[in-house]
Amino acid sequence: MKIEKYLPSEKLQPFIESLMIIESEAGMHNSILPDTAAVMAFRLKGGISYSDAAVQEHFPDSILSGLRKAPHAVHYEKNTAMLLVKFREGGATAFLRTPLHEISNTSISLDLLLKNTDEITSRLMEARSNTQRIRIISTFLEKALLQQEQDAMITYAVQQIRSAKGTASIPALLQELYISRDAFEKRFRRYVGTTPKHFSNIIRFKNIIDTHTVNQSLTATAYAAGYFDQAHFIRDFRIFTGKAPREFFRDGAYW
Repeated sequence: MKIEKYLPSEKLQPFIESLMIIESEAGMHNSILPDTAAVMAFRLKGGISYSDAAVQEHFPDSILSGLRKAPHAVHYEKNTAMLLVKFREGGATAFLRTPLHEISNTSISLDLLLKNTDEITSRLMEARSNTQRIRIISTFLEKALLQQEQDAMITYAVQQIRSAKGTASIPALLQELYISRDAFEKRFRRYVGTTPKHFSNIIRFKNIIDTHTVNQSLTATAYAAGYFDQAHFIRDFRIFTGKAPREFFRDGAYW
């Protein structure tokens, strides 16, 4: 597998974390863990399929994947390639009229959300180099921008949840922001794509996975993440990764 990562243009940087081109000559199978932001994907060549639980579907030419509660699998056949647009939290809202929570736990064909996606996909497939592909997709996204500013309140809330590694007190955050829970949650779901609680859980488990070492016991890992009941920790971990903690860290095949 070959991965090339590119920084977005200055105009796109407030909304997009990175652009990636993934190529596989031999074919591969990846488990994709829940993440904190939507991802836009374009098939460049070859056959790609993705599955959730027992449902498997062929990858269309372009899709947008929303935030998920559980992992999903992506299978690349031989000689395949795809381009990914990894948004920042809430970044996809700058390009869409559809609230992000309406596409949570699913992937939707991009032509249902944006115009001219068939034309752009064809140009990406026909491009002679990855550098040219990045220019094509960057120009397309710059023209597709609907708004130039982020939601300052939700952006601040996301930063506080991140700083606390997913353990921030939502009631305390509501007091600081002078907003009711109902109004905050509606605004958060529309902008980020999920509830503050679920977003916090994703941050917490990503931190667990990033910081766990082979020398650290799972009990210590659970306590460090704020769990005092190991059975509860294992249950939540299995929901997030599809595996028990020991099995997950042993296998190590995930994104």
